[in-house]
Amino acid sequence: MDWRGTQTAGYSVWVTLLGVLLVLVGAFLTVSGAGGDSATLWSGLLCGVVGVAIAVSGIVFGRLTLVLDAQGVHLSLGPWHRPRRDVPWHEVRSVSVVDVRALPWGGWGMRWRPGHGTAALLRQGPGVEFALVDDRVLVVTVDEPEAAAAAARSWLGMASR
Repeated sequence: MDWRGTQTAGYSVWVTLLGVLLVLVGAFLTVSGAGGDSATLWSGLLCGVVGVAIAVSGIVFGRLTLVLDAQGVHLSLGPWHRPRRDVPWHEVRSVSVVDVRALPWGGWGMRWRPGHGTAALLRQGPGVEFALVDDRVLVVTVDEPEAAAAAARSWLGMASR
């Protein structure tokens, strides 16, 4: 009866490849500058460090996982499931499918707006909104948001008994 949905950002592959390319350019520049040209050496090191940061961000923030089980809603990003947000069913008031836009949340990724709630956005379009008892929301873009909402409503019905 558990429901699990994932979404992979289409741009994550390109971001990761860009990072790997920068690491390769950085390695080339570092080797080229090792003979005495300190500007080339430092440029290569900087390019490599930036490349690693970009590649890791593409890997970590390019996949979103939503799990609905007997304990509640579990939302995580990346292969290591960090950052993570867990919401027990007794904190969820209702569930609906909504049209999600990134701009009101401040962009893509795991977002928090004071007084409004949390969102995990990898794309625009249909998503699931969990209205919480503290008048905040948890919004998630996930493939098949209708199936996620139906599963969540089923769990909410069982939790209220």
